[in-house]
Amino acid sequence: MLPYRLDTVILNSTSLSINDRTWSFYVFMNDEEDVLPDECSVSFESPGYRFQHRIMMSAKLGLEKLVKEYLRKGTCTSVLKVWTIPDGIPPNLTMIVQDFVLEYANREVYHSILPYVENRLQLNKIRFLVNNETCQLLDDPAVKNAVFLDLQFPYHNPVDTNDLLLRLCTREIYMIHIAFPIEKVYALAKHWISSQRPIGTKFTLTIEEYLYVLDVMEYVQARENQAIPSKVIALGSHYFAHCVTIPISETSELVMFGGKMREVWKPLEWTFRMEVMASGATVPNK
Repeated sequence: MLPYRLDTVILNSTSLSINDRTWSFYVFMNDEEDVLPDECSVSFESPGYRFQHRIMMSAKLGLEKLVKEYLRKGTCTSVLKVWTIPDGIPPNLTMIVQDFVLEYANREVYHSILPYVENRLQLNKIRFLVNNETCQLLDDPAVKNAVFLDLQFPYHNPVDTNDLLLRLCTREIYMIHIAFPIEKVYALAKHWISSQRPIGTKFTLTIEEYLYVLDVMEYVQARENQAIPSKVIALGSHYFAHCVTIPISETSELVMFGGKMREVWKPLEWTFRMEVMASGATVPNK
């Protein structure tokens, strides 16, 4: 049988979602609250349609059969989201994945599913919650080599990444972080300059107030003689065109600026942005 080409696969220990369809399996218990081994309930949902049936097999076996049917060797999916690993994944399974999302912040789950991803060192995007359990994933080869990295930090007591961000080869980093230290932004900027990161390398940080952008600019200008107050030409006369530019080479420059979030997530409304642009993308303030 030919492998499937799918939009989305969502894995859980009791359910499987394929594109816009979801199957969920539930055990039955007798009056003594013992699990009935040979029957279960399965519910199916898709847009505009829903049913629930009782079937004569265990919930574990039902999910195993479904997983084996859809997840074949060579299956391609645009998005793979993983909460937990279901039983019954075929041992010879290989998947081609564009975007990988670790929905449950668990390093064991990550390392359990990744061997099934054939192109794990060439992923387009990885997203996960960064906490004490998963922080070291920032040093994992698959994470370091992903094109786009989406990092979400807890609102309270976000974990310290130390120098892990400096080791990333990622082309674009997007971070949700309530209080990312300015000195770490500066350390990342210095690393990008010294390593001459390619044009198009981006760092986006969600923030509560635009004042953070101004504070970063002031902090950097006080420490970098070559930091120049400038404007991003592509942003025209907009206030958010104001930036700080640091030359990297004859062909590139590091630009720091800010703006509104596309989708406001209270209390986060703004973004600080840092990007390696082609030389001449900014002009000095007059």
